[in-house]
Amino acid sequence: MKLQNIVFPEEGICLDYEMYFRIPTKKSYSQEKGCLYLDKDEWAHFDTYFNGFFPCKWKKYTKVSNLSLNLRFKGRLNVEIVYTEREPDGFCKIEVLREVELNSDRIKTQTIPIGDISDEKIHMYSFSIQSSKYESEIYGGYYSTKIEDDEVRPVKIGLAICTFKREQFIKKNVDNICKNILDNSASEIKNGIEVFIADNGNTLTGTKEIVHENVYIYPNKNVGGAGGFSRCLIEIMKSDRGITHALLMDDDIVFDTEVLFRTYTVLSLLKEEYYGASIGGAMLRLDNQNIQIESGAIWNKGAIMSLKRGLNLVHTEACLFNDIEESAQYNAWWFSAIPTDVITPENLPLPIFIRGDDVEYGIRNFKKVIHMNGICVWHEPFENKYSSFLYYYIFRNRLINNSIHSISYSKEDLINDLREHWKNEVLRCRYKNASLLLHGVDEFLNGIDYFKGIDGEAKHKEVMSLGYKVTRVDQFETPFTYGTYDAFLHRAPDEMTKLKRLMGIAILPPNRDIAVPLFNPDVRLFFRADTIFNYDYATGKGFVTKSDRKEFFRQLKCYRATVKNIYKNYDRIVKEFQERGQELMALDFWESYLESQKST
Repeated sequence: MKLQNIVFPEEGICLDYEMYFRIPTKKSYSQEKGCLYLDKDEWAHFDTYFNGFFPCKWKKYTKVSNLSLNLRFKGRLNVEIVYTEREPDGFCKIEVLREVELNSDRIKTQTIPIGDISDEKIHMYSFSIQSSKYESEIYGGYYSTKIEDDEVRPVKIGLAICTFKREQFIKKNVDNICKNILDNSASEIKNGIEVFIADNGNTLTGTKEIVHENVYIYPNKNVGGAGGFSRCLIEIMKSDRGITHALLMDDDIVFDTEVLFRTYTVLSLLKEEYYGASIGGAMLRLDNQNIQIESGAIWNKGAIMSLKRGLNLVHTEACLFNDIEESAQYNAWWFSAIPTDVITPENLPLPIFIRGDDVEYGIRNFKKVIHMNGICVWHEPFENKYSSFLYYYIFRNRLINNSIHSISYSKEDLINDLREHWKNEVLRCRYKNASLLLHGVDEFLNGIDYFKGIDGEAKHKEVMSLGYKVTRVDQFETPFTYGTYDAFLHRAPDEMTKLKRLMGIAILPPNRDIAVPLFNPDVRLFFRADTIFNYDYATGKGFVTKSDRKEFFRQLKCYRATVKNIYKNYDRIVKEFQERGQELMALDFWESYLESQKST
């Protein structure tokens, strides 16, 4: 049985060669022919993120007990089967397990047994190839195992995608799925995938560009990711198509369809005690494709901890470190496969639109999240997107999640965290952000019945109108010069005592214009600032704010009112969410909330 394919770089997916192999020069690889060409005595090494085989989790979670390499080639090759182990100090111990000579004048696939999987240390099996002829050709191959048919579990994945006006992403991803899986007679999972799309923007309905018998599009009210994914889960739950797992996946990601094959294979070979496990895909940077953003996460009361963040996956030692098990509480919805057993009329996501919807549902339902090297997607880093409206959702959804799951988070904890966030935004003269933080907390304190009656789409439009709109600098009302930004970029912030900071706000008049980074600028840069250019060098966009003493004191008054509201109502509302939160997870609530329409 095939476990994972040997994959090569591909235009539009990933062209970082060292994620796949290490070769003499880039000219050794022909993407058009999907072939590596090696001259005499040249080597190619496959101890990489996508083409190494990491057996520890296969051994722990699946029925796989033995392994073989199947190599597709032409020519005369010396093949080394390589064992690489991660030692406690982080260094790698490398051992050549076997040397095999292959020879063929035509393209063929030859099997090389690797042996039993028994070692529990963090390690990798891989292979290296040396051409012993003038020119040899490698066309890929796969790792496989010998296993009885009755040991393989039937699996069918319902791929759930929520989208809002991202037609080009959806078309590209669906086309890839159709080409490589649904319409590919050679695909082992051709009959194991169906695609469910919640069209929150209602722009895909009736499109002639996405038509397939196994792709279903559902026009949906724009109620965020929570509403879109809930719509998909409801349709999967109601279907009679034998779906065993739902795979929730973002619409604006880049991925190789090989990750669907690997996910399917792991699910079909799970040991019985892990049938309830979920498969979590890592997120890698789209702008720097070898850097990992997250591989599972811990909620940490809202101060989220992204696991394995920042790993450079072209390095073998990083790949081995990536295989170390950690206790992830959830995996975000950019790529999460969950068993349909958990999708019931009483157990749907919460209607919190965005920011934390996947966290809450994951904490509730992910009994075990399995992460494996090579199962990943690429996404634009979140720090490249500035969205002022998110300040409304930050604390509102944190409080809902903590309350629903009875996570200890006292009103004193909330006030301390809120004060720090609010203070930073006020000191940066970003008064709208400060106001949105308070607005979100106050709305949580309205309680369950308020959330049951809220119109998520209308609320989101309102919240978006209350934040800062990021625009090109040529649209700023006040002229912007890059020199101003560059000067402040290299300027050390002034040291400020609390008294000096208060003087700068309440007594001393503003006396200068400044330009600061859009993301997380040091508050000390804003001392006695008048006009502030909030600028993002990467996009050439930003927004302009002004110091406003009157607005500062108005914000202070609002902050005190919110703190008073917290002291008065917080404990009661937390208890209410604990006792009645399941009302927001029920099918009858969601069907009314979504105003369901027919699929196309």
